[in-house]
Amino acid sequence: MPREETAGVSLREEIMEVAFEQWTEQAREYRCVSSRLQRFPTLQGDGIG
Repeated sequence: MPREETAGVSLREEIMEVAFEQWTEQAREYRCVSSRLQRFPTLQGDGIG
C-alpha cells in the first residue's frame, strides 16, 4: 500500500477513535446526570401542582 494511503487509513482510524471516545464520554455524562435527577422526584414533576 502506498505511503499516502497508509497515512489516510491511519488518520481515519484516529478520527473514528476520537469520535468514539467523545461519544462514550457524552453517554457516561448523560447517565450520571440522569441517575442524579432520578433521586429528586420533585424535579420530575411529581411535586408540582
